[in-house]
Amino acid sequence: MSKKISQQTFDDAVKENIEEFSMSTSEAVESAIQEFESQGVSLQNIITNSLLTNEVEIIKEKINKLKKVIEENPSDPELLPLLKDIKEELDSGIAKRVLGGQCGLYDTLVDHIIKHETLEKSIKVAFFEALVSLMTGYPDLLDDKGFSIVANTLKNPSDDDILYLVLRWSVECCIKHERNRERFLNNETVILSIKNVIEKDTISADVLRSLCRLFQTFVVNDDIRAEIPNAHKHACLISIEFLQPLIVRLKNFRSDKRVLVSVLQALVAIIVRNEFCQSFADAGGLELLRDIILDYLEDENVCRSCLGLIKVVAGNDQVKAKVMQVIDPSILVSTIKKFSNSQKMCGQGLTTLSMLSLRNANNCQLLRDNNVTELVVQCLKVHPQNKKIAKNACWLIKNLSQGNEKFGADFLNLGVEDCLRSILKNHEDCVFEANTALRVLGFEVESKDIWTGEGKGIEN
Repeated sequence: MSKKISQQTFDDAVKENIEEFSMSTSEAVESAIQEFESQGVSLQNIITNSLLTNEVEIIKEKINKLKKVIEENPSDPELLPLLKDIKEELDSGIAKRVLGGQCGLYDTLVDHIIKHETLEKSIKVAFFEALVSLMTGYPDLLDDKGFSIVANTLKNPSDDDILYLVLRWSVECCIKHERNRERFLNNETVILSIKNVIEKDTISADVLRSLCRLFQTFVVNDDIRAEIPNAHKHACLISIEFLQPLIVRLKNFRSDKRVLVSVLQALVAIIVRNEFCQSFADAGGLELLRDIILDYLEDENVCRSCLGLIKVVAGNDQVKAKVMQVIDPSILVSTIKKFSNSQKMCGQGLTTLSMLSLRNANNCQLLRDNNVTELVVQCLKVHPQNKKIAKNACWLIKNLSQGNEKFGADFLNLGVEDCLRSILKNHEDCVFEANTALRVLGFEVESKDIWTGEGKGIEN
């Protein structure tokens, strides 16, 4: 973990260079940057040109002005342009957000929202927008006062615009911050409030998309400070509470592709256990995915998101068999082939087909009947430099060809050997996968021992 310093420490080092070594301001700044970086100090949160442009004083002046205006008149019309100006400053970089937090901006914004609940909507929106900007990439500021605002807004969501901003703020609070995620998920009132929001028939598209983003944020291991990450536990909790409501929303928002993609991505993130895959299938999820793909055959993003969810639920062997009964294999193969120029689609498509073909001879035969071998070789030839495509193509070749000479012959007739030899040359990380595919196809491969002992005994 890199070292951190304060803005004041950096500014003092620059001033010392100017006073002690008679440097110009620009030379002093450059020297200070080199000095701290050589010591392993991260300057990401530092405004390095503060003495050149006087940015620190400008931001402090704007924050002090905001405090003064709030003290004199909490509903002053001057608040709107002032908050907009501060928001623009915060959006320009993490260093300014850190400085804003150090200058008490968080407490100023939160205290004002708590004390003046009946503020005019436009002013309230401006305060929440400033909070979102302040805490983007800087979630450490959240405290009990801020969390109480989130909890109360979720419990009594009187306005969709405010609710949307509070959810955006919640997302920023939970990115790279395990303790804040625990604060949300361990609060039964917040969970119940979120459930009430998502089950409302009048839920807006923006609110639903923000909730899906929040669910995704809950289930990542991105906080290096957390000794024991709880992403799997969080995903299970969310699945238990929200899997069925999300499936319902998937049905209700069929006509809005942006919402569809958000809900599909949220489902991919939270379905992490065998029983959740089965619950999704039992609720008609596979039929729903089939219908969505047929409705959006020309939309790569929606189709790719559907394939991603199919791959996840196919982790359950019973659901895997049912997928090919509900969704015609020709739909899957033709959809991937249609967007074969897209690296993302090829990567996701091959991953999904690899999962569907794993330990299921019937699925393998259905895929072969729909020319999946041609698709695999086409993807490899169109994207020879893509490591993900290479790796998943190898696994798919292995799954399809193992114990079935007909599949192997199909691949060989299409020239797959050259593709696999090319992978060996171009992708060091895929050597094992390429050798596995070649061996299944009947070729001699060179096996290298990753580690061998030296023939010495173990000494206590």
